[in-house]
Amino acid sequence: MHNNVVAALCAALPDQGWAALCFNFRGVGASQGAYGGGVPEQEDVRAALRFLAGLPEVAGDRLAVAGYSFGSWVGLSAAAADPRVTALVAVSPPLPTYDFGFLVACPEPKLFLYGDRDQYVGQAALQELLAALPEPKEHRLFPGADHFWLAREGVMAAAAGAFLAGTR
Repeated sequence: MHNNVVAALCAALPDQGWAALCFNFRGVGASQGAYGGGVPEQEDVRAALRFLAGLPEVAGDRLAVAGYSFGSWVGLSAAAADPRVTALVAVSPPLPTYDFGFLVACPEPKLFLYGDRDQYVGQAALQELLAALPEPKEHRLFPGADHFWLAREGVMAAAAGAFLAGTR
């Protein structure tokens, strides 16, 4: 939660009319529980979606999930089958470490953001996944960006915000 990528996303998305909720997965920071390898953390995402959907100022039937690195796999895994979620954003998805094949059955708009110097995004694996995914889908490659997006957080977050603005 306290890193440059998540902070940039949370700062940019409200400008596009989306409420942003940042949270730690179980066992991170002051959160209770212990790391579970991703599957229990999906319940953390579902709890966050329930919380957001219950807020009177949030359109509970039009939620989006944006996740970074491991959080993109966890977040999109939890959200892909949720009918309230209408858009998905994966920033630096760690392919082929994690299987994003669940998205093949996901009809919602999907965006993948990654850098050409990202040492954790397998670009061949990502291209293979993109070929298998249904529309709508987009991807953006950022020259010079690595996995940590240092000094490029703003352009990444702006791209996510513009994508989500187009899904309203």
